[in-house]
Amino acid sequence: MEVDTWCEIDHIRHFLYKSIYECLSSLPWENRKYDVLDFGSMWYGDPDGGWQTYMRWILKKLVGTHNVNHILGIYPEYNIENLHQLANNSMDFVVADQTLEHVQKPWLAAPEIHRVLKPGHLAMVATPGLYPIHPSPLDCWRIMPNGYEVLFPKSHWDWLLFDMWGNSDRVGYEYTNNKAILLGAPTYTVSEAMEQPFFTEGNDGKCPMQLWWIGRKK
Repeated sequence: MEVDTWCEIDHIRHFLYKSIYECLSSLPWENRKYDVLDFGSMWYGDPDGGWQTYMRWILKKLVGTHNVNHILGIYPEYNIENLHQLANNSMDFVVADQTLEHVQKPWLAAPEIHRVLKPGHLAMVATPGLYPIHPSPLDCWRIMPNGYEVLFPKSHWDWLLFDMWGNSDRVGYEYTNNKAILLGAPTYTVSEAMEQPFFTEGNDGKCPMQLWWIGRKK
């Protein structure tokens, strides 16, 4: 299995970002500025460091560094449940990466993502599945496949990608051996995880550790 060095430090989310990059890189991109509203790409107050900046890296690689007008959705300035300062149909791309599990009312956040996004443009959402409680400052939800269908109905979205990673054996291994860390970068790199049992691409459909979705607003 080939290792993508740009997400080498994060074995938990390696397949997530690999899948997202493959999906987005297959799409046409214009040579222009993109207004990107981004919830989640921050490393403990540092918007330019850490594994959580991968989505920003992906977008800059696809459209060019100088073509990303990056709006970092830091709470409370930006409350994803009520983006009152943003007009309808104003954003080119919305990211909610490892975010909705911390939101008190994701059923309010999802319509706001739809509202501020321009028609025909994309949103990306990723959330943990069977993963330890990790308050930041809250940890309220785990959203499974049916939950994504409720939050992002196909009457409002064209689903370009939905996938998940994890299996029951790997979940057990993470909890008993890697201690399934709570916050911060994973203890093991992708290369190290590849030497461990049950670290395989794909999922068993029952025990996802990560779930992700890309949709185009209708």
